[in-house]
Amino acid sequence: MPLDEQFQVVVMIDKLTPSWKEFKNTLRHKTKELSLESLITKFRIEEEHRKQDLKDESWLFQTKIKIAPLLVLL
Repeated sequence: MPLDEQFQVVVMIDKLTPSWKEFKNTLRHKTKELSLESLITKFRIEEEHRKQDLKDESWLFQTKIKIAPLLVLL
C-alpha cells in the first residue's frame, strides 16, 4: 500500500535536523502543497545557499586575519 505523496513530504520536512529549523518552519507554513519533486528541488537550492554562505564566511574570516596585523601597526 503506497503512502500518500503529501504525507511523505510532511514526514521529510519533520525529519530535518535542528540546523534546518528556520527552513523547516518556512516549508511548514507554505499554503501551497508541495510535491516530492519540488521539495527535493527546494532542499538542493537551500543546500547550495548554505554552502555559499560557508564560503563567504570563510573568506571573510581569512580576510580579517590578514587585515588584523596591519591594523595593529597603525
